[in-house]
Amino acid sequence: MVRSVGADHVVDYTRADFADDKPRYDVIIDIAGNRALTHLRRALTSNGTLVITGGETGDDGSGIDRQLRALMLSPFIGQKLGSFICSENTHDLLA
Repeated sequence: MVRSVGADHVVDYTRADFADDKPRYDVIIDIAGNRALTHLRRALTSNGTLVITGGETGDDGSGIDRQLRALMLSPFIGQKLGSFICSENTHDLLA
């Protein structure tokens, strides 16, 4: 499915470790929430972008610790680290 919308390269994370793969990636969208920030950064190019979406599981139940660490680290490195949290509404959910 992701190839049909234009992805150049797709990794099945159940069969391969994308961070050990070459080449490095310009953009990573992490929707699983189960990889360490250092692991994700290792897979990025030196000026790549990481977007962490919601759905994480934190020790305290909040699940935003990795997103906050990414936002705090981003200004000090060449990589852009950020997060995306959607806001649901009835109209969109019905559609």
